[in-house]
Amino acid sequence: FTENIVTNRYEITVNHAKVNAGNFKMVLCVDDKIVHTFKLNELSQTFVLENVKGSVSLRIAGESAEFMFDYYVN
Repeated sequence: FTENIVTNRYEITVNHAKVNAGNFKMVLCVDDKIVHTFKLNELSQTFVLENVKGSVSLRIAGESAEFMFDYYVN
């Protein structure tokens, strides 16, 4: 996903980030710059950005990957 935002606080939680096979990476970017890399095979992870202005995106990359996850934004 990608959102153009201006906010004092942006919170994203990734749940059940599980990789069963292959290579996989999940990162949070602001204006195409990686600001956080999410760990794999974790039950729940929350990352908070403060004073955000720009394009925020959750990006995933995989090679022959079998994976699952869900997320929500506050």
